[in-house]
Amino acid sequence: MSKQRGPLLLLIICAVLAVSGGYASSIPKPAIQQASAFYGATALQMPLTIDYWLGGSGNWSDPAYWSGGVPGTDSDVVIDSGGTDDVSLYTSASITSLILGGTTGSSALEVDGGSLTIAGALTVNPTGTLDGVVTVGGNAFNSGTINGGMSVNGTLTNSAGIDADHALIVAFNVVNSGSISVFSGSLIASSIVNSGSIGLYQGGALEVSGDLYNSGAIQVASGSPNLYFLQVGGTLTNTMGA
Repeated sequence: MSKQRGPLLLLIICAVLAVSGGYASSIPKPAIQQASAFYGATALQMPLTIDYWLGGSGNWSDPAYWSGGVPGTDSDVVIDSGGTDDVSLYTSASITSLILGGTTGSSALEVDGGSLTIAGALTVNPTGTLDGVVTVGGNAFNSGTINGGMSVNGTLTNSAGIDADHALIVAFNVVNSGSISVFSGSLIASSIVNSGSIGLYQGGALEVSGDLYNSGAIQVASGSPNLYFLQVGGTLTNTMGA
């Protein structure tokens, strides 16, 4: 009997070690399964870190105006209380994404003396107004108002108004059905599909490394200094006025 118990005991120990991941554990197996199920479900259902502007006029850096405190690099920011929002940014800020404005009220963000870096997408809705220069790591969508300049590492889709008094640099495509006015700077893109209007003023320039398809209007206005140019590296297709 003693000769048989030794190998049997060894097999039992090996089985316990295999089940517990190589170490003997005092935690019952059902408890381990429940904990794994809980944390697995929590990870799957984990919401994005959305930080809402609570409304009114105030400083971006004031945590009292935000639902989750001052936004950080992991924050998906929404400025749209449905009322009047007037946000001033005087410092440097980096966030994941930004939705500015909605369908009611008014939501304005002024980047004044600071900088705003958005790792993902920028969306400016009809009641949104963005003033200043921003860097966008993803795509940018505008159906509101943008004044200033942007660097977009994606596609810019504009159906409303952009007044660029700084460079407007787009890594991929510009799809414009609204109005883009460039003052004393350049609109630079890989390709442009324009069914709206593009205006170059006070020395503005239009540089396209790929194709430019125009079914809208491209206007070059007089001004000082009178330094305008249109440079297209690919095919220029014009079916309307330019």
